[in-house]
Amino acid sequence: MLGVGGTPEQAVPAGLYTTDAFFAGALTITLDEGWTVEDTQNELIFLHKGAGWLIFVWIDPYPVLNLQRVDGIARTPAALTAWLLTNPTLIATPQPDGTVGAGRLAAGIVDLSVSEKATLEVADCPDICTNFFGFENGPDAHGIARPAMTRLYFAPVAYGGQSHLLTVSFEANDPTTFADELSHAQELIDTITMPVEAAP
Repeated sequence: MLGVGGTPEQAVPAGLYTTDAFFAGALTITLDEGWTVEDTQNELIFLHKGAGWLIFVWIDPYPVLNLQRVDGIARTPAALTAWLLTNPTLIATPQPDGTVGAGRLAAGIVDLSVSEKATLEVADCPDICTNFFGFENGPDAHGIARPAMTRLYFAPVAYGGQSHLLTVSFEANDPTTFADELSHAQELIDTITMPVEAAP
């Protein structure tokens, strides 16, 4: 589903990409060859064609379980990681803290895969699957299907006088691709710039 107020997926050249809709057109990332982008107000998706992995960028996602919003979970790295650890449909593995944007924004990190307790939560999933995030004003809930793996970066930021949670996801179709492309994904994530301040 295309997010609100954006553009369909389109190929982009290597070099500096500046968003059109996401974060009011004020996020940049430096890409190498082979990427397409879907750029909306709520979600930024970079897909490496043929390589089996993606990068997602969100602001303030909220947790969902069984496609229903879970209330009462603070939008902080610690609270969201704790909730992911209790989600029976996921295998959540916290990692050492890292960064987004070449060290400028500290981030909590957790790796996710699908547990045997997941089901065909959505009829068109290729295997057992689970959704874990939702978004204000759409798009539909986001999740993964076995054997995909995801690394989530939770970076508290501040702008406009308010605190928010920048969330970046490196998602690979399988564990081998995840391991092979993790450093590549980190290199790209390190190039992200935004007019925000790090928040506690």
